[in-house]
Amino acid sequence: MFKRFSETIVNSACERDIIKNEDKEESIYGLNTFLTLAVNVLSAALIGLIFHMLIETALFIFVYRSLRKYIGGSHADTALRCYISSCMTYVAVLVFIKYYPISSMATTVLMACSMLVLWILAPIEAPKKPLDEIEHKVFRRRSHITIIICLCVFLILHYIPNQYTYYCSNITAVSVYAVTLFAVIGKVKLKEALIKYSTQ
Repeated sequence: MFKRFSETIVNSACERDIIKNEDKEESIYGLNTFLTLAVNVLSAALIGLIFHMLIETALFIFVYRSLRKYIGGSHADTALRCYISSCMTYVAVLVFIKYYPISSMATTVLMACSMLVLWILAPIEAPKKPLDEIEHKVFRRRSHITIIICLCVFLILHYIPNQYTYYCSNITAVSVYAVTLFAVIGKVKLKEALIKYSTQ
């Protein structure tokens, strides 16, 4: 998202011999990644502060990222679209958490169904970045381990007779719902891409 800006900064640093020319590409990539991450974190924190739900935002991102790391799913075509999509997701999730409309038993059932869907679909590879056989096995195993851990944590938090842990379990559930939604969308996109490729 900040590639051009990063190139300008690094080129200037190279001209002043602050960065070696052989380290130019690596420095551009590193700076772009750092700036993108910094903006995403600050934006998430700002949205959390606006809703007075900073802790909820942090917990959602932790669970969401932990699952998405190995499960995969739908991705935006550009960094800017990814950023906008992330911000919209944070807003939607916080509103949903604030007015969580699902009962305790229904949440448990929905969590079990979501986890089952993720277990079956994972890992969902990106059409432009297919996984080889070894990567697929590794990501599938790690995604299954993450799913089991997440489900166990949810059940413990959800059924401890404590209002705070129950609230945290609902945030965990919403995180899983979001991962499942993007996983299904990603799987559909992957199938569409494969069909399109096979007909060319």
